[in-house]
Amino acid sequence: PMSRNGKGWELKEPEFPSGKKPLYKLPELLENHNATVFLPEGENKVDILVKLRLMSTTSGGTTSAAKTDWAPLQGRNVVIWPDNDEPGAKYADEVAEILLGLDCLVERIDVSKLDLPEKGDAVDYLKANPEATKEDIENLPLIKPQTESGTTPTEIPAGQPDYEAYLSDLALLPPIEYDRAREQ
Repeated sequence: PMSRNGKGWELKEPEFPSGKKPLYKLPELLENHNATVFLPEGENKVDILVKLRLMSTTSGGTTSAAKTDWAPLQGRNVVIWPDNDEPGAKYADEVAEILLGLDCLVERIDVSKLDLPEKGDAVDYLKANPEATKEDIENLPLIKPQTESGTTPTEIPAGQPDYEAYLSDLALLPPIEYDRAREQ
């Protein structure tokens, strides 16, 4: 990227007031706060997904996750589309961990099932599938990322109460039994 240095332009990342790089296509993200966000690795991949009418953003390349302000995605549904290589998997894991900490619902496209070449990405997938639609992309196989503790966000660690199941059971009770169960 180009940035101004006071004397002109130079080839380097600009300094950001917050110290963190903003997400690519930030204005569109803020305007469409209820849309699921597809998160590939790199601006060119975002641009191709946007052409399919998918909300998409990125922090940039594989080394950009820790340098980015992810707060605009807080609480959002995010689908990470990693490149089909080790750096892509590492980037996806790092981003997933950050987003899970922001209460995002995070899923990841299972690139192992897309018949991509080594280092293949969203651009390669769409070149191989030129008739793919927004709906086709939304229905690609997904996996849930694991947290550092080795569980997916929906798993309950052993020994901890399953409050979601308890609440679901309460919702099925007739009103009088519901009141009794709540008092216990």
